[in-house]
Amino acid sequence: MFIAPVLYAIHAVLTGVSMALTWGLGMGTASASPRVRSSRLLREREVRASSCTRCANG
Repeated sequence: MFIAPVLYAIHAVLTGVSMALTWGLGMGTASASPRVRSSRLLREREVRASSCTRCANG
């Protein structure tokens, strides 16, 4: 019955350790993944293109 708080604390500590490791190794940033970076650039281009066509059709 009283094991849940202990398990929660262990989970929180391990989550913090894993986050620190991934950020420390550079895996926690979006710039580390070329796929994420390229998909973000594609979305930005689509937004720019759609805003330009709205202005032209205005």
